[in-house]
Amino acid sequence: GAEPGAIRALDTRLTRIETELAETEERLAALGLEATGITEVQPLDVSGIQARLRPGEMLVTFLLPGLRPERIAGLEGSSNLTIAIGPTAVRVAAIPEDSRGDLNARIQAFRCEVAVSDPGCTAGAAAGLRGAMSLEEDDSGNVFDPERAFGLYADLFGGIEDLLAGTDHLILAPPADLLRLPFQALVTAPDPGPDGPDWLIRRHAVSVLPSITSLRTLHDRPAPESGAGPARFLGIGDPVIGTGGAIDCETVRVADLRSAAADMPTLMDTDAGDGRALARPAALRALSRLADSACELRAIGEVFGPAHSTLLLGEEANEARVKALDASGDLATADVLVFATHGLTAGEAGARAPGLVLTPPESASAEDDGLLTAAEIATLRLRAHLVVLSACNTAAGEAPEAEGLSGLARAFFHAGGTSLLVTHWSVYSSAAVEVSTGFFETLRAEPHLSHAEALRRSLLAIADDPDADPLRRHPAYWAPFAVVGLR
Repeated sequence: GAEPGAIRALDTRLTRIETELAETEERLAALGLEATGITEVQPLDVSGIQARLRPGEMLVTFLLPGLRPERIAGLEGSSNLTIAIGPTAVRVAAIPEDSRGDLNARIQAFRCEVAVSDPGCTAGAAAGLRGAMSLEEDDSGNVFDPERAFGLYADLFGGIEDLLAGTDHLILAPPADLLRLPFQALVTAPDPGPDGPDWLIRRHAVSVLPSITSLRTLHDRPAPESGAGPARFLGIGDPVIGTGGAIDCETVRVADLRSAAADMPTLMDTDAGDGRALARPAALRALSRLADSACELRAIGEVFGPAHSTLLLGEEANEARVKALDASGDLATADVLVFATHGLTAGEAGARAPGLVLTPPESASAEDDGLLTAAEIATLRLRAHLVVLSACNTAAGEAPEAEGLSGLARAFFHAGGTSLLVTHWSVYSSAAVEVSTGFFETLRAEPHLSHAEALRRSLLAIADDPDADPLRRHPAYWAPFAVVGLR
């Protein structure tokens, strides 16, 4: 047997480990990471979900084991499932597509049909597909083929379609790979009607959650105080990068595309001395300027009114200023916070983590290197009920197979944001202005509306405009915008 001394030493070590684990769990709990979906899973049962749903809401999630029926004895049909939970009803339905890999390939092919400059659309299963940058009619006379969109809708929602008939607000909590799917651009009928494809967003307002358990945290956060006075807006954008002088907002063209160059230089190489990599200010300054982002922020400011709006543009749109506002508590007074600038995903141009590009300093420091990273965002103290990330690709994951809800979005939830407006792919400049101003004007006129419903109305005003040119009615223009959260 073991020596008594050895046993006592093992007991002491085990006690120390248990104590350290308990302390770590307490520190993690204090961080409030439930909203991000990356903490220890605390199950939320069906009754808990139903208790948090309002009339007309339904939570839909998807289980995708991807088991092949021919390889599993006793398995009949697809193991992939759609799970719908309403206030009074629950439905589990099989997804006809039994391969998760094939489903992902179909989603990527659909994105390549509707997205602008989407990564991965020139190789593999997506090779040869027509992208939104080429809107010439195909052999059938269409610029959008609804069959692919309807096929995905039929697989994912066909088994619960009767339940959706009375649903105004779809709250989706998809697995990571399905978060890349622009759900609002799916179509609910195989043949277009006289008004065009029957987009899913015509029937339902749509919002996305990073996890089912985040329903509890985001739902239980205090709602904005009613009668507390006009909402306060803080807009940050048009950092001093690239070239170009003043811009005439009246001349912003529909075809101006907000995206960083495909061959961006490596942005990260400076070490802060403690193992942290810093951005290279010179490389940030070489990025293309998004001068029209100032037009978007000014247009939103007009909706709120000059007395309730603060804009940080150009030189003022810097990391040190944001952190100073946070330290003083002024950042927490903003009800609506909008960042209109480049958004970088992890791995892009050497970035180790997602971040927002701001005006670079002369030399990089830990306090200000020109890149507000997800880790830095997570330490901010926000009370904004809405954060808008009007930058390219802010809903995308670090890789197609990775999480679709970016670290930026999770970081803002952690910082205290309740709802986010993000984009699935690089957007047109005029679309950013049209969608955001329409969104805020709708909320100003009807403040009781959810953010998902306000976005739905803003998008449909574009997609259903009979006088709009084909580009504006194409989902490439309006479909990348998505609400993440509940409000």
